[in-house]
Amino acid sequence: MDLKGYETAVIDGMKPAFDASGPLLLCSEFHPNQVDPDAARGALSVLADNGFEIVSAVSEIGYDIRWQSSWCGLSLDIDTFDDLLDSHHWVEVIARRR
Repeated sequence: MDLKGYETAVIDGMKPAFDASGPLLLCSEFHPNQVDPDAARGALSVLADNGFEIVSAVSEIGYDIRWQSSWCGLSLDIDTFDDLLDSHHWVEVIARRR
């Protein structure tokens, strides 16, 4: 997902999909500075409550010369969804549920 701050609304709308059994993988940009802090906490709580864990988080350093994002940016020390809330820039995140 690359939704420029609307990730929280989409995650809220995905709640029925989280009822499915089996593994799930979510790849998304997260814009903590562009969303209401309470909405961000709520959406990330939904992921945590549904067994998701952060696998990878990188910063915008991964832009190439044409300003197109790539997945080779600066790896961030983000292990939990609470850590993600403390980010000051957008973050590309991979989260999974086993």
